[in-house]
Amino acid sequence: MSVVELNKKRKEIILNVENLKAEKNKFSKEIGELMRNKETEKANELKDRVSKINVEIEKMDPELEKVQEELNSLASTIPNIPNDNMPVGLDEEENIEIRK
Repeated sequence: MSVVELNKKRKEIILNVENLKAEKNKFSKEIGELMRNKETEKANELKDRVSKINVEIEKMDPELEKVQEELNSLASTIPNIPNDNMPVGLDEEENIEIRK
């Protein structure tokens, strides 16, 4: 898999996790309101949904970690592009010090 593909996959996983976390936070607020209003049955249904969301997030974490490791590994093989203004020298003596 290429660096571009891995980065795209990493972004997709992060987006999915963030969306799930936003949904979880929304349900958590609703649960608090339902509990204050003593609507425990609806609150329990939402708690079950939050539990399922937590499981989904936990499933994505190892996948994200694996993709991130592969991406870092591949990215470390890509060399930096030299600056066009950098003078070329064969050894330390020929390299010009521009700034200290």
